[in-house]
Formats: sequence, structure tokens, C-alpha cells
Amino acid sequence: MKYELLIDATYLEPKVIIYSAELSTEVTRLVQFLNQQDQPLLTGRLHHQLVILDIADIVHLYALDKKVYAATLTANYELNIRLYEAENYLNAPQFVRISRSEIINLKQVQYFDVHFNGTILVQLKNGVTTYVSRRYLGKLKQILGR
Repeated sequence: MKYELLIDATYLEPKVIIYSAELSTEVTRLVQFLNQQDQPLLTGRLHHQLVILDIADIVHLYALDKKVYAATLTANYELNIRLYEAENYLNAPQFVRISRSEIINLKQVQYFDVHFNGTILVQLKNGVTTYVSRRYLGKLKQILGR
């Protein structure tokens, strides 16, 4: 990959332009990296402590009793945002909504189990078992290439 750096005082904020013949894996990764740089910190509460969460550590997010939680391999953190706000915030291809009350991190999925009636069971790496609702089944299949 070739790149150029141009320092120009007329630009008030950095501007990145990518020229490519195709949307390659390398270009996609670069765009994802640039998008992550603008994200504010995601924080959660655990036992009266405010903890900064690493997005890669999040296994799934879920809503329960009008509260939103981010589950990691070690703990469940209460978030101070709504689930749709978390979905917009995460804006990463590995996070997929599977129901009205749950978003999963595809990189934290242990396996999918497709049942004969069309339902999909999801086993997550933190031991949680959940299901994909029919409403979100098509989108998940499209992402997984099925």
C-alpha cells in the first residue's frame, strides 16, 4: 500500500482520501480503523465502579428489566445507554442484532446450531445460549453468507 501525507494549514481537521481499484480486505480494515478513532469511550457500571469497556471484549449486549447490559467473559456491566444507541455506537461489522433485546459479537460466538424448523441457536463463548428471532434471521444469514 502506498500513502502520501500532506501538511496544509488550510485544513482545520485531518481528511483522509483512499484511492483503490477495488474494496479489498486491506481497504476495509483501514476504513474500520479510521471509524474506530472517532468513537467515544463505552463505559459500564459494575458494583458501583465505572469501568471503561474494550469493545473487543464484549460478548453480547442485552436489555433486561428496562436496563442495558454489556456481557464480557468475566462480568456483566450495566450501560447508561439504550440498546439502539449501543447498536449505533458499535457500528462494527462483527456486532449483529439478533432480537429486539440482544446484539451479539460474531467474534465471540462459539457456534451456531440450525434447527430443522429454521430457528438458530447461538452458543456464546461466555457460556450463554440464545436464539436468533425470525425478524433478524435474514440479516444474520446474509452476513454469514448463507
